[in-house]
Amino acid sequence: MPTILVTGATSGFGLAIGRLFGSKGWNVVGTGRRADRLTSLGQELQKIGSKFLPLTFDVRSRTAVDEVPPAPLKGLLHCADSRLLPSETRLLDLFQRDFSTLTFW
Repeated sequence: MPTILVTGATSGFGLAIGRLFGSKGWNVVGTGRRADRLTSLGQELQKIGSKFLPLTFDVRSRTAVDEVPPAPLKGLLHCADSRLLPSETRLLDLFQRDFSTLTFW
């Protein structure tokens, strides 16, 4: 089966995407900062026959990202820190938050 890497797999969009692809038979590599939530997702996916590899780290850490073992991936969905914000949030604040999270090396 194909493998997908999902960042932010501990909640929100990332969790939903991990569940969706797992339910379709994909192998899921899930990243997040909360090991307990990655463990829960892994147990959930294992029950439906999907393989899950949890990687606990913060995607903003260059060192942590560099230590991720290489794997043949069919897809990558970057969902870390994707959330809806109040309408009074300033555009500059959004840019700084997203840029620090979504930067790839």
